[in-house]
Amino acid sequence: MAASFPLDRSTLDKWRDHLQDINFWRKGYLNSDAYYSLRKKLVAYKHVHVQWNVGVGPTACFTQAISSIIREEKMRLDGPFDHVIEVDMEQASWSWTSLNIYDRLAFKVAEQLGLLALNQEYNRLKEEDDELRYYTYGIEHGTDALRDLSRSLASQINQKLLGKRYILAVQNLNWPIKIDALTQMVGLPPATWGPSFWLVSTTSEFVYDQSSSSDHECVVQSLSGDDILMLTLYSLHQAAKHIYDVIGDKDEQQWHLVALWCFHYAAMLLVPFSDDITDSIFNSEVVPALPSDNNEIAISSSSLYDEDVPSSLTGLELFLRVANRVEGINPRIAYLCRLYAFDKARRLDPRSTGRGVHQFKTVLRQRLEKENEATLKHRIKQSDYSELTLFWQKYVEKSKQAIQHCGALVEDLSRLNKEYETTTVLSEVLSRFRQQPSGGKLRKDDIISHKHDLICQWAAQGILPTINRSVQETTFEVTNSYHRKIKFNEDNVYQVGNAILEAFLEYSLLQLPFPYEAKADDPTKSAAHFLAYQGLIAEQLTIGEIWVDQHSRLEHMQWISHMDDQGWQISREWLSHGHRPRGPTTLVVRRCSPSFFAKLGQLLPKLPYLHVLDLSYTQVESLPPSICYLQKLQLLLLKGCHKLANPFSFPITLPGKNITNKVNLLNLDLSYSNVETFDSDFFQNMPSLQELLLVGCSDLVELPPSIVGLSSLTTLKITRTRIKSFHYWEIFNKMKKLLSLELINGIGGWEFGTEEELKLEGHPTLRSFSLVAAPYIRRLSFNGCRKLESVDTLEELDALEELDLSATGIKELPAHIPNLPRLRQLLLIGVPALRRFPWHALKRLPDIVCLDQSLEGNGVHCSPQVAQMVSTSNSRLFYSFFSHSAYLVRSGHFLKSFYIQVKSFKARFMKTNDEDDMVTSNMLQVSESTYADVNHQYLTGGVSMLVSMDDMLPFRVTERHVEISAVDRYPAGLTHLLEVTKSVCMMNDTHVTSLSGHLSNFNDLEECKLRRCHRMVHVFEVATCLGNNLKNACVSYLKSLTHFYRPPYGRGATKFRALKHIRLEHCPRLEGFMPCDCELPSLVTLDILFCYNLKAIFYNNGHHSSPRHYQFPCLQKIRLQELPLLEHLYVNDAILTAPKWEEFQVRGCWSLHRLPRLHQQPNKTVKVSGEQAWWAKLHWDDDQGDNTPHHRSLYEPSLPPAFTFVREHFVIKSYLR
Repeated sequence: MAASFPLDRSTLDKWRDHLQDINFWRKGYLNSDAYYSLRKKLVAYKHVHVQWNVGVGPTACFTQAISSIIREEKMRLDGPFDHVIEVDMEQASWSWTSLNIYDRLAFKVAEQLGLLALNQEYNRLKEEDDELRYYTYGIEHGTDALRDLSRSLASQINQKLLGKRYILAVQNLNWPIKIDALTQMVGLPPATWGPSFWLVSTTSEFVYDQSSSSDHECVVQSLSGDDILMLTLYSLHQAAKHIYDVIGDKDEQQWHLVALWCFHYAAMLLVPFSDDITDSIFNSEVVPALPSDNNEIAISSSSLYDEDVPSSLTGLELFLRVANRVEGINPRIAYLCRLYAFDKARRLDPRSTGRGVHQFKTVLRQRLEKENEATLKHRIKQSDYSELTLFWQKYVEKSKQAIQHCGALVEDLSRLNKEYETTTVLSEVLSRFRQQPSGGKLRKDDIISHKHDLICQWAAQGILPTINRSVQETTFEVTNSYHRKIKFNEDNVYQVGNAILEAFLEYSLLQLPFPYEAKADDPTKSAAHFLAYQGLIAEQLTIGEIWVDQHSRLEHMQWISHMDDQGWQISREWLSHGHRPRGPTTLVVRRCSPSFFAKLGQLLPKLPYLHVLDLSYTQVESLPPSICYLQKLQLLLLKGCHKLANPFSFPITLPGKNITNKVNLLNLDLSYSNVETFDSDFFQNMPSLQELLLVGCSDLVELPPSIVGLSSLTTLKITRTRIKSFHYWEIFNKMKKLLSLELINGIGGWEFGTEEELKLEGHPTLRSFSLVAAPYIRRLSFNGCRKLESVDTLEELDALEELDLSATGIKELPAHIPNLPRLRQLLLIGVPALRRFPWHALKRLPDIVCLDQSLEGNGVHCSPQVAQMVSTSNSRLFYSFFSHSAYLVRSGHFLKSFYIQVKSFKARFMKTNDEDDMVTSNMLQVSESTYADVNHQYLTGGVSMLVSMDDMLPFRVTERHVEISAVDRYPAGLTHLLEVTKSVCMMNDTHVTSLSGHLSNFNDLEECKLRRCHRMVHVFEVATCLGNNLKNACVSYLKSLTHFYRPPYGRGATKFRALKHIRLEHCPRLEGFMPCDCELPSLVTLDILFCYNLKAIFYNNGHHSSPRHYQFPCLQKIRLQELPLLEHLYVNDAILTAPKWEEFQVRGCWSLHRLPRLHQQPNKTVKVSGEQAWWAKLHWDDDQGDNTPHHRSLYEPSLPPAFTFVREHFVIKSYLR
């Protein structure tokens, strides 16, 4: 591992010559002595079977390039090998589950050996694990089954590789391993057998230190600057292959050329600053020792006053004066003011040629070095920028109060001048620190901003190729899964750029945000940084050279950058990508002194072909009028220009033949500038503008009326401004190409006046929207925005009451949206793209919620009784509904009442329904005359049914109701939702075999209705909890049902304490209703109809002795119809105690020859209605003579006339085929 990478002057000159040739970048380096030396160094270990690769530096850069070169050399020197097994642990699908490192290795090795290609069990488990982790937001996973499968693969791997020579190359190992365990737990034959070769690349030195042993210490220990250069060129080749694999269009050679263009362009934007601004300033300034005979004025390091400032550095005295003024309040702020003065002195006179400058800078530097650690103790915040921001805010507030109390006295005016002077200095120092990254950490916002800026500049240069539509569609179809993949659409240029950046990051070529290194020869962050700081990526010109009139090389230049007054960088001529440039197309100027801009107006007319002008983080106050000569300008970046109040302080008049004065500008970024307002016609001459960024414009108070004319705008960001009045919703609706709209405020707050509603309904192109800090908005509607996919940021909307996202393309709903404090209505009707819902993160839910995933939005119908409704075809939407969510429902935090449908929106359901209805209709025609006295026809939902003349059994849709109709897949994920469900209706299900058990325990279930669920065998198997609450159950048309309740083997029956009404009909395989030992103390009615295989209603489960007495204290009516094999109500000769039993209706039960014995009160009888022929053949017990009522006397026949019946049915043994 290299600690430094020195390149002497002669070596640098040699490489500069080589790198001016594009052929050397492409393949020429492969024939160089440096590449040959690198190859020998990487395989220097002889007779080694295990080699480690820890890359370069603490972040393990270039591991992939090093590993690839070693593999190539091993195959060339020691080949051939029977197998080359490449395993990337970063791509392991279950890297975030509890599978250990060896299980994951086993899966990846088996996959490379082709052992999993036809393994359906592996594919199923992998898909289930991916699905579970996605829909539960990574909280749950299916690990146990995968772990068992991985252990069984070890023997297959061993058998496959036994006696074979193979290479094992492990990439991105992020967890320590033991080499011997690869044989014991993964099944790999030892590397010494064969012999074979193992190459293990780790993500850090720590992993290597914890993994290696004395027997396996083979690792590359040092790399030179030449080696880093070769690894960079090789990595560019690897990145091109990666891009080609991801995108699939063009060819690999073309992508290599595109990668070279993009890499060079990005490297030219690097700025030589460190993570710490102190190191940045000190390391960029070289101060020689003072000569012994110097005659300059002596300055004491302990006291620096404004009179000590040399005349050539006029202006620095202000910063020193303020530093002395605030030192007693905050020593760290005083230190930062002096540090800024030193930085400014370095930029004003970098060579210290002015009188007294040399000594002044030396003394000031000595003091700063002495005070740095001492003042850090007084810092409250974690960074200097945060400390300075806090101090500045408090000081400004204090100054405002002081101004209000000041009078007109001389001393008061002097005080005001000091306050103004201090706030001005602090503001300028703060702007300097704002340009530095925060503590070296990669913040998400920084990364996104840098990626966006870089890709926009690539696009403006024409570097990025477009992808044809057929490739886009194919790529989408192949990669559409739970994992993050590139997806192409009409913004494919941006997404191609994103794919290139991902490849650069993967292969250590670039880091975002750009690294600000303290050492020029330290490439541990990126290859681009190393080459840029060695001066190998571009040609160098001095500061004054480019100002020379008619510069001979200007027309041959392509990209020009000027950073921090360090000179000019000019891109290579071969970067013209296919055509000879007639002049520069990019000018990037960052952090330059004010004197630079006095000459900028002279330079711009010489750059008529400029496409990109980047003046970000400079002190430009206004653009020069000569910018009008840039008629091809597409991208104008003025980010962080804190002195810029008005970009165009002159009329836009374009020279030449452009008589319309229309500019071709596509992107304008004024973020973090000092813009206060725009001229009324500011945007009038920008009809092609596609992107307008006004992020952090803290002084902006108003937008001009001409913004209406931006009909081509696709992206608009207005965040953290002082805009008080906003009446532009109609304007946004007129921007028919708008894709992204971001409105965020953190200063002053939006004031909409009387407007409380924002409607962007039916917008044809809008894809993403953000709104923060709009405290007066109550209603927000995006109804009909079919392409809207993201509303990631809707925060600080304290007054928002109604949100309508209906008929949109939204894919995920951020958890903070339903948790908004005053949101009372959330509409998501017709959102088929919504994939998952953050139930686990909810603390509250609006009173009215309507979520419908059907395309037409007709799955849920509003009801005044139920305020929270969901209709979905995907039960996985409830995977994140955990036990805690169920607890919140029971405690009344949300979902106090809900109506949820989980059903497939398929037309083919109707075919099954129609077939059953035809059977019912035919049966009705046969049976209507037979049982005319007790039956009538009625219609329910258009289906003709045969029922008793009495009222139907009650099925009540409760305040917590769920309907299930799963045709496509098992309705998994509903476990905890069904635990708090009080009524459930399941129809047309084709997967569930039992309602309880795997599906849910139904702790609160009161009402149950099942219809046409032809896979169901037992309605209930586990009824421990639902036995206390279930009141009504209606079961019909279940072709496979054998038992209503069938407890597991060896377990006693549950007592159904609350069950009142039961109806079973058209279940042709039904064998039993309840086990004999089950108690039904609340049963009122029992109806069983058209169950042709039923022989005993209360069956003996064979595990417990049947009781001799049964109690039915509430039973009033039993109806039995068309049960031709029924022989007993109970399998044993039990006695029933049913004091309220009044009616017993029987039809078509020709095998029922004996009615149960009753223990009744005197003179209490049960009225029996049945066929006369059946009644005549009943068997009765003889009189016991012990004062007990005679068996026959307990039943009172109430038989219809004989003419109402057909002849007696034949006795049939079974109706089943």
